Amino acid sequence: MITVKILQGAECALEITEDNTTEDLKAGVERELKIPTENQKLVLKGKTLQDFTTLKEYKIKDGDKIFLVVKPGSVPAVPPTTVLDTPRSKLEAELHKILKDSFRSAEDCDKVVASFLRILERRISSLSLDDIERFCEHWKKEKSLQF
Repeated sequence: MITVKILQGAECALEITEDNTTEDLKAGVERELKIPTENQKLVLKGKTLQDFTTLKEYKIKDGDKIFLVVKPGSVPAVPPTTVLDTPRSKLEAELHKILKDSFRSAEDCDKVVASFLRILERRISSLSLDDIERFCEHWKKEKSLQF
């Protein structure tokens, strides 16, 4: 099992053998991360892996990490589970469920939810450590948050 990771981005784990080629590895990355093989550049220890070369020639072994550089002009896809599992996306989905019947269109609901999330993020980022401590103490005692 090796890991292929986009710098500051998604990663995937792939089962490989030393007889697999770099092209096989790229095909696995395409399956997992939805990045076309022609937009991939795989790098191991600063060296670009060439197509049609076996992984044995690069001495790639179980547990190695290979970095993926996505060629300019293509945007790497993030696996759906990564997107859906963030606290922000969970909050956004819950807000949509709660508010959808209160608006004439989904577009209006989207605008309100997006605005709410922007305001919430701005307010949370302006909290001091004292504010956070006060919220935590209040939660411990009352099991509710008070802003």
